[in-house]
Amino acid sequence: MVASLSEPGGIVRWVIKDVARACSSIRSLVMLLVVLFMPPQVLAQQVTMRGTAFLGDTMMSDGTAVLHHLTQGTQGELDSTRLGKDGGFRFNLPREPDPILSDIFFASIRHDGVLYFGPMIRSAEELDSVYRVSVYDTLVARPEGFPVAIQSRSVFIEPDSSGWRVTDLFELRNDEGQTIVARPGGDTWRHRMPVGIRSVQVGEGEVSADAVRYLNGEVIARAALPPGGRLFVVRYQIDSLFMSLPVRAGTERLDVLIREPAPTVAIDGLDFIERQEFEPGSTYRRFAGADLSGPVVTIVKT
Repeated sequence: MVASLSEPGGIVRWVIKDVARACSSIRSLVMLLVVLFMPPQVLAQQVTMRGTAFLGDTMMSDGTAVLHHLTQGTQGELDSTRLGKDGGFRFNLPREPDPILSDIFFASIRHDGVLYFGPMIRSAEELDSVYRVSVYDTLVARPEGFPVAIQSRSVFIEPDSSGWRVTDLFELRNDEGQTIVARPGGDTWRHRMPVGIRSVQVGEGEVSADAVRYLNGEVIARAALPPGGRLFVVRYQIDSLFMSLPVRAGTERLDVLIREPAPTVAIDGLDFIERQEFEPGSTYRRFAGADLSGPVVTIVKT
């Protein structure tokens, strides 16, 4: 130490190093004290969602991301922020998501009048990766709707005290690369339903109740249809099992499942596949077909 201090500038270097060590220790101490005495609610805010918005396959450079909180069936907006030039956004969450309490966070972005949602964040582990919200440009449908592909349709028919209860599941697929939207007074998609149905219920699945309706024998949707899949659920009752199901030409797959006990039937246009037991005492006869040409398949007695 003496030799180093005797060198030119040695004392200065020693003082600088000593001060630097002291300052470093002070900074560390201050940071520790800040963390120790920070209010719990402030510490909780360090749970962070880091995300990126994409317009198609390109990072979105203009827009606003909104943070939502869903818990015990109640949904509210917590915060909003402008997107960065690289499409990035960041939110500090008030606490960690809790799957046991159904404490969920997610983000949304509005583009061309359509609101897009990112995935639900149900646990802290899901925040480890970059959160993604995808939005798309829009394609305006004709007034009568757009011929969206029907990827699959599953029709469950069950006997009840007043006839037959039917659950009709339509899985649509938008292959356009753009979100299909309705023009003023128009629709995005529609499908003819069997004659004579009653007690029709629509609005389940992945659309809100006010975006789909049953009118004049058709299920009619005004909901925006982004690229990818979308599920529509229609429930209704009918007096007779022997009915004709309207089928859109090009339907990629149709399954009709009739719960037993039921009369022995065949379905023109479909093949009998097997009996399926979904749970003990619940057996269905399954008929199926692929790449149907329409316009109907008919259930007939054998």
